[in-house]
Amino acid sequence: MTTTACTGARYYDLLPSSLINDSAEGTRTSVDLAHRRHKYDPSSFPSVGAAWTLSWWSKGIYSGKGPSTLIGVFQDGATNLPCWSVGIRQDSLRIWTTVNGEAATAFKFTLPAEVDAQDFLLLGGQNLRHFSVAVNETVRLGHFYMDGNLIGSSAMSAGFAGTLDCAIENTSYIAFAHRPPGSQDWKGDMQQLRLYPGHLDSQQINALAFGSTDPNSRRNLRQCKLPHEGEDSNSFLDLSGHNCEWYRRAMEHTPGACASLTVQANCPMACGNGKPCFDRKLLDAPAIVHRIWERVQWLASPPDSVTDHSTCLAQTSSLTEILQRCRAQPQYPKYTSALQDAPGAFLNVTDCDTLAASVSQYCEFSVPDNWTSSFGAEASGKGGTFTTIFWIRAAGAAATASTFTPTLQLFSGLSPAEPLLSIWVTAGAGAHTSAVLHRHKGGQPETIELGGRLKAGEWTQVAVSLGSEDPAGNRQLALVVNTRFTLQLLEKQTSSWANASSGLFLEAIVSSPQLLLGGLEVRAEALTVKDVQELYYSRREAMRLRSGPALTDEARISRPLGYVRKAFNPPGYLLAPPLLIQQRSVKTMDCDSGFATWSLQDMWKDIIAGPTCQAPFQCADEILKSPLPLIACSSTEEMSKPWSAVESAVRVSSYSEFLAAVTDVPLLVRDGETLDTSMIIDEQTQGLSVVFMLVSPSSSVLSLLEVWLIFQSGSVEASYEFSSLSSMEGSALTESVAIQVTALIMALVLLCNTAYNVMSLKATDRCRRRTSDFLLVSWDLVLNLLVIAHGFIHIMANLEAKEKMLSLAQRLSNTPWESQDLSLLQKTDIFYTDIGEFQLQIRLDAQSRVFTLVLCWAVLLRLIQLTSAHPGTAMLVNTFVKGLDDLWHFLLLFILMFGAFGLLARALFGNYLREFATLASSFRRLFLLMLGSLPDEFGQDAQYTLFILVFVFTMYVFVMNFLLAIIVESYLAVKRKVDESDAEQGLMTDVASMLRVEFLRLRHGWPSVPRLLACLYSQRGKNTVGVESLASAGRWSRESRLAFQKHYRSHPFIVPTPPKKDHYTLFGARALSEDMSNSPKFFHRATSKSPSRSRALSKDMSKLTVNREKALEVALELQRLGLAQKDFHKDVSYIVSLLEHNLMDLPLVLPNHVMQITDHNRQQQINRQIATHSDLEHVPKHNT
Repeated sequence: MTTTACTGARYYDLLPSSLINDSAEGTRTSVDLAHRRHKYDPSSFPSVGAAWTLSWWSKGIYSGKGPSTLIGVFQDGATNLPCWSVGIRQDSLRIWTTVNGEAATAFKFTLPAEVDAQDFLLLGGQNLRHFSVAVNETVRLGHFYMDGNLIGSSAMSAGFAGTLDCAIENTSYIAFAHRPPGSQDWKGDMQQLRLYPGHLDSQQINALAFGSTDPNSRRNLRQCKLPHEGEDSNSFLDLSGHNCEWYRRAMEHTPGACASLTVQANCPMACGNGKPCFDRKLLDAPAIVHRIWERVQWLASPPDSVTDHSTCLAQTSSLTEILQRCRAQPQYPKYTSALQDAPGAFLNVTDCDTLAASVSQYCEFSVPDNWTSSFGAEASGKGGTFTTIFWIRAAGAAATASTFTPTLQLFSGLSPAEPLLSIWVTAGAGAHTSAVLHRHKGGQPETIELGGRLKAGEWTQVAVSLGSEDPAGNRQLALVVNTRFTLQLLEKQTSSWANASSGLFLEAIVSSPQLLLGGLEVRAEALTVKDVQELYYSRREAMRLRSGPALTDEARISRPLGYVRKAFNPPGYLLAPPLLIQQRSVKTMDCDSGFATWSLQDMWKDIIAGPTCQAPFQCADEILKSPLPLIACSSTEEMSKPWSAVESAVRVSSYSEFLAAVTDVPLLVRDGETLDTSMIIDEQTQGLSVVFMLVSPSSSVLSLLEVWLIFQSGSVEASYEFSSLSSMEGSALTESVAIQVTALIMALVLLCNTAYNVMSLKATDRCRRRTSDFLLVSWDLVLNLLVIAHGFIHIMANLEAKEKMLSLAQRLSNTPWESQDLSLLQKTDIFYTDIGEFQLQIRLDAQSRVFTLVLCWAVLLRLIQLTSAHPGTAMLVNTFVKGLDDLWHFLLLFILMFGAFGLLARALFGNYLREFATLASSFRRLFLLMLGSLPDEFGQDAQYTLFILVFVFTMYVFVMNFLLAIIVESYLAVKRKVDESDAEQGLMTDVASMLRVEFLRLRHGWPSVPRLLACLYSQRGKNTVGVESLASAGRWSRESRLAFQKHYRSHPFIVPTPPKKDHYTLFGARALSEDMSNSPKFFHRATSKSPSRSRALSKDMSKLTVNREKALEVALELQRLGLAQKDFHKDVSYIVSLLEHNLMDLPLVLPNHVMQITDHNRQQQINRQIATHSDLEHVPKHNT
């Protein structure tokens, strides 16, 4: 056993005397359990008894996988049941034992929640700390100490007594830095692991923490700093002239800048190695920070004032009452004499007129109603200590001046004048900053000075701290400017700074001109110099980014806004402030390619293993653990399309900012981190979106404008979307409803016509029903029903549009942007919710427009199909149908060749031409080339130029002309067919013929077309039909049937070519001869105007009784004479009538089915028959 010099207590040194190593590598004080595990020889390990104390110095590394075992006595190496063992986590320590055959916790010590866990980690800390555990099993009590101060106590549970005092046998396994058989490894640096028999008290443990030294270097092991230790040196400069503040800035980008021991010793706060020692006072409630001034404001005197100073009053103070007291009170020479060292620098507040002229209404500051009393009570309870901190900087033209000599006074009362603190800066060779702490009720002011100049263009933190009384009644006054400081000991005085006759702590702030004041706070405790320095280091960067206002509040408020006075049409305004949404990717080491992943890993390994992270330099811990803080790839999820505001609101990695905050303010705060707005776009930025909500009152339109910038593939793509809702009111609503009602009426009429067509189709013979007829009728029925439904829905939507848009606009306008109770995230959530409803309505309108578009296309296609009813207007449809087969094969050829060119372009030029970076952009560019445009790079690169030439000649010259040839050939074929048709007439001629047929049908009582077609179709075995055969079409008179026959027989192409004689049917010849013999005079009369022809006919007629076939020829000739000569004798009409009555079943009269259409040749004229009402109406009449 050894006796320590610090405490006089005897101990067993467990490092390294009795430590053995399983791998026979010897002992080490730097334990690396990834390669070795250590245990003690049970024959030499001490027995501790019922009371013992374990003490050690360590800087453990947290494994992140549960507790780490420091030391323990176990039954054997095959089990993990301890007699006792000490396990450590980041924030707690436990002593384990075995109860009823199971491991259980005997003592547990946890860091209090009030302690900053980042500064006082049991594992993972940056400094070597002293720890100690004192156990007394007899009283069942344990204590845990850090840095010589008690962290906490723990009582042993009932039933655990005697479990820790166990006998050590040869089979015992005494493990160091692990738990058998191999778990809960402890890793890190350790020194002076000592086991003390008995329970050490707090004074002995404190002596160990502050008096232990390294046996080799004789240096004290303590690295933590006490409250009065560890501030940066006031005068340190290295060989290059760098002070501690320079090293703090260097540490931000070069973590190893403070590698020099000299620098670490002189600049512990700047280098971050001045971690505080644990103190029970940390558990006390911290002092309340009263932030009187939280904004950056340009303090300036009122316009036309007799003084250039500015006076700011608390909102609870009344200027009228202050001036009344001022004029009623005598002058106070003590106030002016206290400032004799700075004549003319301060405002003489005892001059009532000057005081009244200096008060500015724009810089009032607010304090809680009970702030003075509560702060006074808090300060008195802590011995009258306080700290005041504020930031100042030159404003306006003074910011570029070579000297900066501001003055600032804090007054507890103005009438009478009771200053609290006065600060001024002098220039010249002996430039210094002075502070005067005023005492009230007869006390003498105390002045403290600190040499050095202030930089006009930079923010300066000024702090004044008054400490508590020492046993002799003295106090320490500290003045800290940035990191420079001076201290002064104040002798005991009976007067106090906190007992002003006004009863207030702070009533007014008086400043010199051209001064920016950024933040003023007081607290009822005396901060140490190093605490003030730490505050400066933590706030310096944020203050650097705050440029402050460019104008005084008075100038800003009184300055008219620069409206552009132009007649905009239509005028509008922003309903909400524009928002900027940034979409960011996540850093990852899983890059798109294996090469990229390997290169990042390789570079990171070279950096951490190279001189950059070796002494005297040092890399940050996060860089040593992972390459992500240094360099990384972005997540592979790219933005293939713009995103909406609502989509951005639900994205985890999206951020919303006011557009004005990014464009007009030099910094913003995101996730608690202050960012320079000029640096918000970086490698993780995937895209930006700017959202504008606009209103056009004259047009009654509410609009959303979204502008996107998408960053991907090394380029920036810009796009936008403009969507709007219209309030249908007044004439616009009337016009819209009128249009919809008109469309409904027309749709109803067409629906009735469709119903008639359905009935006609139903009446048609089943054998004659064609599938195409059924499909067309069904299509017309569905189309008309959809048009009617769409019309009703659209009318209702227009009637409700006003109320919906008004409600939505009111919600968007009432977004509480000016609220101070809601965060920006809460405000944007409300705004995005309303935007979501707006976009939902936009999507519904868009879907309605899509449905309308589809409906219009369907109607258009039906109209195009209807043009095929007439040969003259059917050119488009017939051309497409004629060339459909050729077009299909052309499409296959085009897809093959165009796709091949697209893939080839992507492979050849995708790496260096943005137009071919993706397949989609490649096809888009090639399509433009196919239309005849040439790129700007044409002729600059031989390979690219050759590719363009081949593509243009192949696709533009050849393939496109193939398409044109197919279309022209199909058109010419259709045109030739129309020209050869004898039945084709002009469109207007056929329309007139249709109207005439309809008139004749009504006049003569002809049956409907479906009935006529059914009648003719039932007699399809006949070559001709007569008057009697037409009777089966319905109830119509013989005269009506004759009129029907006469009308259609007037078309020459319907009259067939006389058939061969052996095809004649002669059963009507006898009737003809009999009728002619009954009227011997009619023949002579009929032929009196044609003597030569009458002689031939007379000769032929005399042979009727001998040759009946000749009689038929004579009848045919007479019929033709009757049709060609309109001025014949009336007996000719009688002859024709006889023919119509008796020869109707002969092929001389009408072919079945009433008429034929002349097509390409005579054979088609005989064979092709008209079967539809449309065909019937479009057969032209013979007018000659």
